[in-house]
Amino acid sequence: MKNNSLSISRKIWLSMSVLIIGYFFSMVLGFYLGFRMEQRLAGVSDQIFPLSQKSEFALTTFKEMARLYTDAVMIGDVALSDRAGVLSTELQQTLAEMSELTGSESPSYGRFEQTIEALRAYTADAATVYSKMAQDPNDFSLMRQLSGEAATLAQRSTVIKTQIEHYTQYFAHELKKDLADVRNTSRRQNFTNLFIFLGVAICSLMLISVIISRSIVGPLQRTFMLEKVTEQFADGIAVTGMDGTIEFANQAWLDMHGLEMEAVIGGKMHLFHTPEQMDHEYFPVLKRAQEAGIGVGEVGHKHQNGKIIPAFMTISKVEDEQGHILGTIHSAHDITAQKQHEDELKQAKLAAEEANSAKSIFLATMSHEIRTPLNGVMGVLNLLLSTSLDREQLDLIQTGKTSADTLLAVISDILDFSKIEAGKLEIEILDFNLRNTIGELVTQQAMQAHGKGLEFTYSIDVDVPSLLQGDPGRLRQVLLNLTGNAAKFTEQGEISLRVKIAEETESSVQIKFEVIDTGIGIPEDKLDQVFQAFEQTDSSTTRIYGGTGLGLSISKKLVEMMDGEIGVESGLGKGSKFWFTAVFPKQRHQHSDNSVLPVSIADKRFLLVDDNQTNLDILGGYLAAWGCAYDMASSGKVGLSLMHAVAKVNAPFDAVIVDMMMPGMDGAELGRRIKNDPSISDVKMVMLTSMGLRGDAPKMKQIGFDAYLNKPVRRSELFNALIFAFGQKAKKETDNKFSLHTKHSLLERERQNLNVLIVEDNRINQKLLAKLVEKFGFKVDAAPNGKVALEMLQASDFDVVLMDLQMPVMDGLEATRRIRDPNTPVRNHQIPIIALTANAMKGDREMCINAGMNDYVPKPVHPQELLNAIDKHTGQLPEQ
Repeated sequence: MKNNSLSISRKIWLSMSVLIIGYFFSMVLGFYLGFRMEQRLAGVSDQIFPLSQKSEFALTTFKEMARLYTDAVMIGDVALSDRAGVLSTELQQTLAEMSELTGSESPSYGRFEQTIEALRAYTADAATVYSKMAQDPNDFSLMRQLSGEAATLAQRSTVIKTQIEHYTQYFAHELKKDLADVRNTSRRQNFTNLFIFLGVAICSLMLISVIISRSIVGPLQRTFMLEKVTEQFADGIAVTGMDGTIEFANQAWLDMHGLEMEAVIGGKMHLFHTPEQMDHEYFPVLKRAQEAGIGVGEVGHKHQNGKIIPAFMTISKVEDEQGHILGTIHSAHDITAQKQHEDELKQAKLAAEEANSAKSIFLATMSHEIRTPLNGVMGVLNLLLSTSLDREQLDLIQTGKTSADTLLAVISDILDFSKIEAGKLEIEILDFNLRNTIGELVTQQAMQAHGKGLEFTYSIDVDVPSLLQGDPGRLRQVLLNLTGNAAKFTEQGEISLRVKIAEETESSVQIKFEVIDTGIGIPEDKLDQVFQAFEQTDSSTTRIYGGTGLGLSISKKLVEMMDGEIGVESGLGKGSKFWFTAVFPKQRHQHSDNSVLPVSIADKRFLLVDDNQTNLDILGGYLAAWGCAYDMASSGKVGLSLMHAVAKVNAPFDAVIVDMMMPGMDGAELGRRIKNDPSISDVKMVMLTSMGLRGDAPKMKQIGFDAYLNKPVRRSELFNALIFAFGQKAKKETDNKFSLHTKHSLLERERQNLNVLIVEDNRINQKLLAKLVEKFGFKVDAAPNGKVALEMLQASDFDVVLMDLQMPVMDGLEATRRIRDPNTPVRNHQIPIIALTANAMKGDREMCINAGMNDYVPKPVHPQELLNAIDKHTGQLPEQ
């Protein structure tokens, strides 16, 4: 940016201009005063001087006239008297001219007129008297007669003479006075001109002196001071001129390069850099300085001993006050120590990464080594639970399964906490169905709650979108932790999961999840501790309920990574409400829920019978969303009364949804009474139970129930059950056959036609997986490694592949890549592939997805989780 201040030369020229202007002004003033003096002189020459001359002439003429009159009498010469008359006329003319010169405005004008009149009268009288006396001077009587008049004329002559003398003296005085004024004015003019000129000259010289002092002496002093200051700098400073010649360098610059001042001044910058450094380091920085005014960058400097010194260089343009470039300033900061420190940090980082890699490898190995046998244990226990067992055997196996689940949870918590400590915990962004994810979790957690005699309810507001993007696994982990804690710390009552919208935009939604229980609660002074690692509200809690104290800490971190927050509201003995929010982008293509109400249900009327108001509200919400009419009853007795009342007015219920466990009259007894009463027996019945046991379904079918569902019931399950119940009315009338709808019945029919290929090298796990998948209703085949799997996929058709990752000959990732390769001879390159791995470490899912797999299930495998994954990718899992 250019400086707007004046240069030194311009300041000096400005000062000289002031001097010239001042001198010019004094000349103009002199001319003006001279002009005024000329006017004054003109006045003197045009009026006062003529008046003075004419007054003297008038006086002389008058005297001459008087003398002539006297001589005329004395000699008796009339000619002299005539000549005196001529002078009188001239004198009158002169006085008239003087009167005209003074002007009518002058006070002397009147006196002149009076004198002229007196002179005219005097002349006339004198001419008469003196002429008579001159004609006959010997006539004494005449002479005596005229002597009196002559005396009078002499007196009048004296008066006129006196007046004329007065005029002469007056005008002489005025002339002298005016000439004195002219001399004084001239003298003042000279002094004034001299004073002005000297003043302007002195001011100009002082201004020039100040300019020189400030613009030349001051900068020279500052330059000297700056040179002294730069000598104290630790950074090297060098100044170059327009042609790049070095004009100054401080001692630090000289020391950096091992040179003396004599060798530097007048040299070029290539003295301090190698050709490569000039081309690749120095010139780019210099170019930036020329373009932007300043350039910075790392530039190597060479010492005389050949050593290369790394330095951080700053190059700045130097401009004068008008913005003209004078040269550049180079500043070089030695960063040798910083480079050494950076090298040390790189080495330390490399060592830390190697240590972290070793830790990750160790954790992955340990995870694999622990999960693989644990998978076998849990698989055997799950298979045993599906066989015929007596009560003691069932309790033992259930205890073993619970212990295995607890061990798995501890291992997972430790691994996740290790990831948090290492900063490696990450959130994935996947397309998922929120209702499916929550439905799967509720199915699993409801069993734990029902095992303790607890009600487990859940509700998802109708306006909550289903198709979202995020990490369903981490969301499920948080919900599992909160619902698991609720079940652990609640001995009686209920657990409720509620899902609703907190905020929504066009592209994303913030969802609030609430887990409410009627458990032991948390003291208010301990609420701040619950989300801290290894913290529980009381040490006795750990002894009674167990747990590592890591679950809530991990959940808090996961929620924060999902752009949400987590909190708790509780009091000792008052139960607890844990809540958290999470933000999810919406999937680009949203479609409507598949549970759109068909006309066959829209006009139906329902009765809901349950002693739990929360259950009634949830079921009522489902029916209201479908547009159905419904009534509620809090017991079987009240339900029967309502059914009889509406039957009497010919407005019977079309269906009744009944809870199994109710005081007084349970759901089964209510169903029997309904079917045994002809007035109300023609109604569809759906049984909901939280205590479903093997053999209950045939009993419900025998009573006459159309559907039998485990709580908490998903909206889609209830919807499908009602469709099934109302849809089989015609079939029953034609073939007299009746089937009971359960949540597994339709899926089991469809699974019978699906073929699953299990790729697993561990014979125990292979065998357990095969039995487990067969129990799901699928057809199963197995391969010991990826190579054999490829051969089987070339020879036969399969619907889904369960792929282990770590296998000999060909691992799961390589096998997946070859399956997806269109050049390989497998029959179906798009077959769903689900990864099974015992690592469960960071990056496993990414590796699987990147290789072309569709999903990921960690070991030990939970049967329901595996079934859900298979159903999802074979189109068997309904939307919730």
